[in-house]
Amino acid sequence: MPKNMRLIILQTILFLSCINPFYTQTVYAQYLRDYAKVINLNFGSPTQGLKPQMMDSLSNNFNFTIPGNSLKFNMVEPKQGKFDFKFADSVVDFAEKHGMKVKGHCLIWHWSEPGWLWYYSVHGHPTREGMLKIMKTHIDNVVGHFKGRINEWDLVNEAILDKPDWDGGCLKNTHWRSIIGPDYIDSAFVYAHRADPKAYLYLNDYSGEMNFPQEKVKADLIYEFVKGLVKRGIPIHGVGLESHINNVADEFGIYLNIKRYADLGIRVAMTETDIMHSSFSPVAWTAMLNAAVANFNFTTFVVWGMTDQYSWKGRNCDCLMWDVNFERKPSVFKAVITAMFKADKKVALLRGRFQAIPADDRMPNIPDSLSVNTEGKHIELKWGNTAKAMTYAVERANTKDGPYKIVEKEIIETSYTDKHVKKGTNYYYKVLAVNPFGISQDSKEIAISY
Repeated sequence: MPKNMRLIILQTILFLSCINPFYTQTVYAQYLRDYAKVINLNFGSPTQGLKPQMMDSLSNNFNFTIPGNSLKFNMVEPKQGKFDFKFADSVVDFAEKHGMKVKGHCLIWHWSEPGWLWYYSVHGHPTREGMLKIMKTHIDNVVGHFKGRINEWDLVNEAILDKPDWDGGCLKNTHWRSIIGPDYIDSAFVYAHRADPKAYLYLNDYSGEMNFPQEKVKADLIYEFVKGLVKRGIPIHGVGLESHINNVADEFGIYLNIKRYADLGIRVAMTETDIMHSSFSPVAWTAMLNAAVANFNFTTFVVWGMTDQYSWKGRNCDCLMWDVNFERKPSVFKAVITAMFKADKKVALLRGRFQAIPADDRMPNIPDSLSVNTEGKHIELKWGNTAKAMTYAVERANTKDGPYKIVEKEIIETSYTDKHVKKGTNYYYKVLAVNPFGISQDSKEIAISY
């Protein structure tokens, strides 16, 4: 279906749903990616296990996909130095044809070690230098192969303990950790960032959503570990919360957990979402998405498969959006779209700006193209859209070159109306661009006599 026709249908559905909410129950489940686009959300599902007839449903409903298990270590490098990209290449080709982004899953995971790596780790007299070389070679080849084509990576997977060990550490004692040391994760992120500076790199793990108090310990371990990576200058961009849910979701707890990552400039994604036995009680889908999309730094929602037929939890899980017969589940579709439809538009705008910040160049540019005019009893200041800016702050002075004082901040638009002015006074203005990574230098000064 042509994109402009889909947009017309979406607008019609939105209009009709305002008149008669029941109308949306029967039709608005068909265009999921269009609703996701409105709120600047990556909305995805993996491709592995899909039959050909499901591929149209994938591209119609999702703007984001994952090449299944094909990029796990044991699948993509089954023999040392021998790489198999055939399936992943086909998925990336498909995604590009249909305007979809792609995530690679996952580069470093202790449960996906190929036999040759396991043998070296156990019987091959392994050294730190030897394991680092293996890691770097693998990352260079895999990330390098898809440079500029895969948007983001689950780089390190399930590395965090469920609770601290005896000495307060938080990392599982995998071969990577025991041979290289606890800084193996630092090295993985550095290697991957060098291999593709524009790819967004994630630490992915389970039970980190803070879905009720019992998950707080692990959620805090993940947060503190990521906070340490950021503090050390390691190029991490995101945290993946796997989100395997048993039908009940603590909306407020999940919201707060995501929110605290915003101060670190960290993206958050729900990367493997499935919700058990949810057809007859789909409220957890709405709660999860409500909590997520209320935060501008939540960028990606991935359903871990389209159909129950191929779920890792078994075909009777009732945990995905299509049943075993490849039929949509109306109640689940309605729950998902309800959350997207009601999402705050200001947050969605900020999410779009946040997503547009490059992985390798994150400081905002300096605002330019300033203009200032009197508008009745006010002064109207305007400036141009600024790359990597999320919000703006305006400074004002009464003399040239200051001293300046901030008179307004957290401005969304590229304009500011100054209502606190007096006749016969000179005013000088500067504008700053702001995002979670910092504040730009001052713009050029502009003056007006009121």
